[in-house]
Amino acid sequence: MKAHPPVRTCVACGVKKYKANLVRVSIDSQGVMNIGATNNQKGRGVYLCPSYACWNPDSYKNGLEKGLRVTMSKEINNTLVNYHKDNIDSPLGEPI
Repeated sequence: MKAHPPVRTCVACGVKKYKANLVRVSIDSQGVMNIGATNNQKGRGVYLCPSYACWNPDSYKNGLEKGLRVTMSKEINNTLVNYHKDNIDSPLGEPI
């Protein structure tokens, strides 16, 4: 019997997608934020769709704070915005 692929929920829009189609944001025990592929990241994590709308800070703020158990800071916000610009900057929501 073949195992089904894991499904996760985007913290911004609430849509469930396969884990491979989402971007994981995590914070490790030292407080370092990691963003990217879902493999081999340690710590508390949340998932975001690669769609343009989900990377708007107003969309993910509450879900990110609750899921990661952190308070949004300028540093966290800048890290996410820079990752988005460098990797996902597509208004059409194209996958990575």
